[in-house]
Amino acid sequence: MAQETPRRRRGKKRPGTIERPPPSSPPPAKKKASGLVKFLIILALAGGGTGIVLSQQGGGEDFQTGPMFVLDQLFMGCKVFWYEAGPGTPCGQEQADLMFGGPKHVDIEITVYDGGMNSFTAQALHKGNGKVFQVDDDGVVYFKHNECLVELKDFNLSLSDVEEMEARCMGK
Repeated sequence: MAQETPRRRRGKKRPGTIERPPPSSPPPAKKKASGLVKFLIILALAGGGTGIVLSQQGGGEDFQTGPMFVLDQLFMGCKVFWYEAGPGTPCGQEQADLMFGGPKHVDIEITVYDGGMNSFTAQALHKGNGKVFQVDDDGVVYFKHNECLVELKDFNLSLSDVEEMEARCMGK
């Protein structure tokens, strides 16, 4: 005679126990911030840094350095834009206006001539003194005078440095 193996019994519900609902699915993953939001946050932080640097310099030289810092921040902002939107998407005048169109940069006029990642060119003109600076697709900032470009090695310029660069361009 074959012996039967005992069957497992399901436990009876005990009085006073609470029946729990089945485990729910994990909470949905948080959405990542859109590229434009990240772009604007970085630009706000970068713009604040520009203001701090300018306020720490001598009062009369802000008009010399302002356009240089704006171009440097524009190029960095465009690098983030190209990273988010893709290298084929131009970072043009519209993005420059979004970054620097506020009252903080009212004395600086920015013109983006070519917004391509490998051909980027933008200029900043200080309306108060007519000084023009230019940035290229490598992020190098130049002083521009009468179609002559002088590469800037340092953003800490004095009025005499600018006059020297102008004289150098006149001699060419």
